[in-house]
Amino acid sequence: MKGIKTLLIVFAAPLIIFLVPTLLILTLILTLILLALGIILSPLIIIGLASIRRKVKDLAKQLNTDLRQAALIWIVLSNYPLNKLIKLLRSLNRVIIQGEFPLNKEKILVVTNHPTWLDQATLIQVMINYLAWLRDPRIFPSIGAAKDSIIRLPFLGFLETFYILLPIERYNKRGAVASKRELANFLNKGGSLIIAGPAGRDFRAKKEEEIYSPLKKKRLRKFGALCGHLAVLDGIITVPAYIEGTEKLFKISDDGQEMKFSLYNFFVRFLLLGQFQIKIIIGEPLILSGWLKEKARKETEGVVLNLADMC
Repeated sequence: MKGIKTLLIVFAAPLIIFLVPTLLILTLILTLILLALGIILSPLIIIGLASIRRKVKDLAKQLNTDLRQAALIWIVLSNYPLNKLIKLLRSLNRVIIQGEFPLNKEKILVVTNHPTWLDQATLIQVMINYLAWLRDPRIFPSIGAAKDSIIRLPFLGFLETFYILLPIERYNKRGAVASKRELANFLNKGGSLIIAGPAGRDFRAKKEEEIYSPLKKKRLRKFGALCGHLAVLDGIITVPAYIEGTEKLFKISDDGQEMKFSLYNFFVRFLLLGQFQIKIIIGEPLILSGWLKEKARKETEGVVLNLADMC
């Protein structure tokens, strides 16, 4: 053993002595190159940042909002990389969209079923598809998300700070009333909002919460009171939508309590092999202002159930 250690030391020592200075020199050279590029390009960078800041300030003034939200809207409408992904998936027939959102409108309330946490995120990209095409930030949509999920997942908290997510309290009665008030204020000020009709994901529906589409008997979860509460507000355009296929990107845990995202299902079954599609059916707009809240809830729920039979 001593002989082997001696040989290792004899052969490894020169290699280490050679590599360490070489790596240090290469690191120093790379740092100097990057520094030189930074110095050379700094005027262009400064001009570019100043131009972006001016555009964001103009947008904030136009929308009567703060710089943080204006910056988010500018980024989305200027680049929208996720939107380009949706366009690519549509060209590959992996995402199918039927129907259209009302354009150049405010106070849009989109109400969907809730197969997974991806459905509202997918819908917002579909809406941005129209916004990016029109370069119209007036109806930039936000998503109503469960407050407990936002607290539990740091990334969702980050999205909340940029107004992408608006928290909905599900468990505390007083907090739920405050959530409804905040969402109503958001819509009344001209905002657009995407919410799930059910208070939780479809796969967790209890027996008494299960509802079925008229023809194909597709299983959904009963819609909660929130959609009716918001749909009856003055001037609200309620857009029912049905989403199918995102649930196939997941596997339900052995205890049946959680859906776990499957990379295999996404990259192999969905992207590579095209064994299933994500389908989004957008229904005709509903004007339910002034209706009784429960009647508006049932009407929206019924339309979404009928949309399910179109898939």
